[in-house]
Amino acid sequence: MSSPDWLSDGWLATLALTLVLGAVALLRHACRRVFGAQLAVLLWVVPPLAFVVACLPHAAAASLTGLPPVVLQIRSAPAPLIEVAHASAHERGLSWLVVAAWLAGAVVASVAAAVAQRRYRLRLQGARPIPAANLPWPVLQATHADMGPALVGAWRPRIVLPADFEQRYEPAERALILAHEAMHARRRDGWWCLVGQAMASLFWFHPMAWWALRALRQDLELACDAAVLSANDAPRALYARAMLKTHATGALLPVGCSWSSRHPITERIVMLKRVQPGHARRLTGRTSVGLLATTLSAAVYAATGLDAGSYHPGKDIVAKALQDARPAQDALAASTRRPSGNPASNAALGLPAPDSGAFGAAIKRLEIGEGGHVLIALADAHGSVAGHLDLEMHPAEQVGSVGWSCYSTDIPDVRQFAPTCTYLPGFAGRNTVDLIAVDRFTFDMALSINGQQVDKASKVCLRKNEAYRFSHAQDAVHPPVQGAVSVQAIDGGQLEIQSDLAGGIIREPIHPKLHSFPGQTATIQVGEKIGGDHPQDHTVKLDITATPGCA
Repeated sequence: MSSPDWLSDGWLATLALTLVLGAVALLRHACRRVFGAQLAVLLWVVPPLAFVVACLPHAAAASLTGLPPVVLQIRSAPAPLIEVAHASAHERGLSWLVVAAWLAGAVVASVAAAVAQRRYRLRLQGARPIPAANLPWPVLQATHADMGPALVGAWRPRIVLPADFEQRYEPAERALILAHEAMHARRRDGWWCLVGQAMASLFWFHPMAWWALRALRQDLELACDAAVLSANDAPRALYARAMLKTHATGALLPVGCSWSSRHPITERIVMLKRVQPGHARRLTGRTSVGLLATTLSAAVYAATGLDAGSYHPGKDIVAKALQDARPAQDALAASTRRPSGNPASNAALGLPAPDSGAFGAAIKRLEIGEGGHVLIALADAHGSVAGHLDLEMHPAEQVGSVGWSCYSTDIPDVRQFAPTCTYLPGFAGRNTVDLIAVDRFTFDMALSINGQQVDKASKVCLRKNEAYRFSHAQDAVHPPVQGAVSVQAIDGGQLEIQSDLAGGIIREPIHPKLHSFPGQTATIQVGEKIGGDHPQDHTVKLDITATPGCA
């Protein structure tokens, strides 16, 4: 996988995590009050689930219609990042530095957590087992008073008690503490801590990831308190006294649950006073949390569905592809003057095979199509298809030259990258009955003489086959350039532009006829351009754009 892939995927995963953690932050307190602490802690299933969903492979890009606005915002947010990542070799090198920095941070955070876990376990050396605990998990009494009570580890958890366990706590309090740590083990809270630590290490740069790790540990303790009280009939005041007698843990415990004053004791004692929810509320809570997890996961999956169909190339790729396609356009234009007509294949024009890769780095595939088309599949920086262009040739036999139109069905901002190209989604294979029935067209025209625009008609409403007439003086030597243009719809979803031109440098009246799609600019040009040290432009040019209907 290339660095742009890593950047775009990482950006999307970060946005997904931010969205989900924000939802959990807003809902955890309300869920705890309404449905109880044991159900509120299940909200923490959603962040890792959303992360996994964001990393899943996605099917082909589907329509985004109907998605919530926040999903559309997240869905489109990585586009500038992707374009920058693909823009140039220098920027791609910079993107690799970003990826390397993220990997280094993740490794450092993971190693720091592993070292802290090992230090905690090393302090357990010399701890003696307590066989009388009568629990399925090993119970150890540490040699330090600030070690425990705690559950240590995830795969093979151990219950750790402080060295002064018997002296500090009364018998009833000791029973509640053992029940509390056993409940942690029964609920597999060590695994919750492991997943939380892994997510924080992976998103080490994200402040919400570290807040989430602390909040998760707090909610695990509150849920464990609620579970112990619902399973035991011990007085809540006794449970609170045991909390107040617990010392601060002297060593950090990344994977495990420590019953210490690091957790907000006030909040835990307040929770002890609340009445546990009944069966109906617990059932409603499970359903609500399940629906929330499903909805957020679906939104994340839709929001992170970036694929080849949703990535659009940058200006450099489009411009380079159009430049590299010029030889193919010239070969196709030259073929119109051959007796054999217009060949419709790469081989007939002496061009490389469509998929040969000989057309330049910006072109994945170039194929000469029927009817004077140059069909281009653009290539992104790592060889995937990034979009399509269709260059259509419009022979004007009476003029002795050809015109070209350019459109794309899958690059919405193609006009920003190439002003001569038009975005026309869905025109390929479209049913054209409605277009043929259109009897009015909006018409734009620009007349240029010797390279200078001398007349412009904008947003003119024309009936089908109604002529728009114009006249403009070129100079004192030549007669005025005059003509007429009309538009009508034809089969294939196209418009036929008929014109009459006379005057100026045109020796005899001509009647060019061009075909274009709605919204495309069709060009008729007569005359010649002379290059060299003293370039000269002796041309008459019409740029015509027509769209169905009138405002």
